[in-house]
Amino acid sequence: MNSLSVTPRRVERKDTCFGDVEPNVLVDSVYGILTSRRVRRHLPLDSIGVKKSLLEKIQTNQPINLSTTWLGVKTTSQGVADEVDRATLLFLRDQFMTPIENLGARLIIRILFADTNASFLQGYNREQIDRYWHSLKVMTQSLGKNFELVSLNTHFWSDAFALNGNEGFSVMELAKRLDLENMFEQSIPKIDASLKDPRFRTLIEQAGKHSLLVKRGFLTQEEVAERYVTFRTFGLKRYHQLYPDDIYFCYAKPELHELIATIPTLYVFSFYKGTSVCPWFIGEESEAFQRLKR
Repeated sequence: MNSLSVTPRRVERKDTCFGDVEPNVLVDSVYGILTSRRVRRHLPLDSIGVKKSLLEKIQTNQPINLSTTWLGVKTTSQGVADEVDRATLLFLRDQFMTPIENLGARLIIRILFADTNASFLQGYNREQIDRYWHSLKVMTQSLGKNFELVSLNTHFWSDAFALNGNEGFSVMELAKRLDLENMFEQSIPKIDASLKDPRFRTLIEQAGKHSLLVKRGFLTQEEVAERYVTFRTFGLKRYHQLYPDDIYFCYAKPELHELIATIPTLYVFSFYKGTSVCPWFIGEESEAFQRLKR
């Protein structure tokens, strides 16, 4: 495996948690864990960017931070975090957190609870969102302080969303309200290109399958898909502004994720090798989860 081709910063070995091991060697070791065939759905988007983030953390003796967007609603009948969610979190702990800690580092996994996406893109209300939030919070806390659960509405958007399942503003209006117009304008070329991309048709199909805004006749499939591309592209810019040193990971198909993102990204399996089904879309009775128990 090739080492990162940047000049390592000189550090005092006594100030690092890795002893006398060279930073670039550790970068390769951690990168190998993050991209192991046991966990890797696809090769990363911008592997050099991933390694640069790792090098910065290792050189400055800081925890490595991984972040993912986690839809803010459980769409199964009970609407609460269940054993599928737990299995997904345990997979992250066992495949990422524990092996990296065994190298002498600390890994923080930041769950970006997308309450905004649940309301603005999917049409779910606060009661449904809160039910999942509270149960997932208890679950993550039970697994230790290296898991962090973060509300996007609060930490990204200053509670601008009503979370009522029928938000009454556009992404542009949100940007103006929060004085993020320049950031939104920087997102427009990427948004425009994605809306013209043939892969956008897949997002239209998914909108019809998942969004209550479509099922209840509030918006068309095309309108929800366009809103998705616009909000998610802008949202990932906001994420990179707030957490510039985090490494993003997701369960999405690479070709669809790349419609909205240019940031370094790991593509991972969800709760066992071979499946990346999102835990918020299935329950314990699902075939994918039952396969894990066999």
